Amino acid sequence: LARRPEAQKKGKTTTTTTTTPPRRKKILTSLPELLEDLAEVDAPLARGLRQLLAFEGDVEATYQRSFVYGDPPVALVPDGDDIPVTQRNRRRFARLVADHVLHWAVERQFSRFAKGFWRTAAKDALLDVLQHDDLQSYCQGGNDERIDWDALRDVTKYDGWDACKHTTRLRLGETQPSTPSPPATIPASGDRRDTTTAVGTAEGTVTYPARLFGATTTRLQEADHHPVIAEFWRVAKDLDDDESRNLLKFLLGVKNPPVGGLGALRPPEHRPFCIQRAGPDSDRLPTVHVCFHTLLLCDYDPPSKLGTLLRRAIAENEGFGLR
Repeated sequence: LARRPEAQKKGKTTTTTTTTPPRRKKILTSLPELLEDLAEVDAPLARGLRQLLAFEGDVEATYQRSFVYGDPPVALVPDGDDIPVTQRNRRRFARLVADHVLHWAVERQFSRFAKGFWRTAAKDALLDVLQHDDLQSYCQGGNDERIDWDALRDVTKYDGWDACKHTTRLRLGETQPSTPSPPATIPASGDRRDTTTAVGTAEGTVTYPARLFGATTTRLQEADHHPVIAEFWRVAKDLDDDESRNLLKFLLGVKNPPVGGLGALRPPEHRPFCIQRAGPDSDRLPTVHVCFHTLLLCDYDPPSKLGTLLRRAIAENEGFGLR
């Protein structure tokens, strides 16, 4: 149901300096559900509105708010800057703020996105067979999908690391024009130090330590075993689920793996994930070029301090910047 503000219906003119949205639509959603959705977009705002609803003192005297929100301020109701938020109308205020952030503030942009989206999708068919959470999974990955860091490691490229002389990944039995040079020194690791793996080349068979190769996908890439790189993957695999999703958000801007898993991040469908050397040892936090899927790491010495710095970067991550 579309409606226009009373001031516009009656032709009234106001002296308010705020702007009033030209149109509202009735959203049949409960306030708790709205606040849950809002928390996914702006957790501090959702928390503040919940505190307002639970406040037991004098709301008007304590909060000193009117029915306006945003920068520049937008009147949530006609003459909203003249209507104080009180104990009796605070639920209406919370609903209007949540509606504004989730719907009205992005209505024009979202309508254009939806128009383009439905031009490339069978709208009637999708709406008949999919629920909203199904569509969300198709667009941004599943919330319940386990984050497989080994899959991402298998498709990761490296840039600038001293040990990285060969960037071509080989599976067992694959060939390349010339025999690669084995790494000069690779630390022994447990009982596998004497195990070897044969790699076929155009000039014969070359054996390398088996620790160069992953458990599921063999790879010939020295940078993958640089101490700093190895520490990064170790830390990533040691994180719990919440921390892993926060790390993924730090790296790629989303908390869920894409459709097909992290192993799908390879050309030509996707830009590959890359770990780039960002200079010699320092105390700088890891940073990310999210749009380019590139993580910047210093050549930390000792490598073990990467874990502390990475966890701090994840905890203080605020999207494009730090809070």
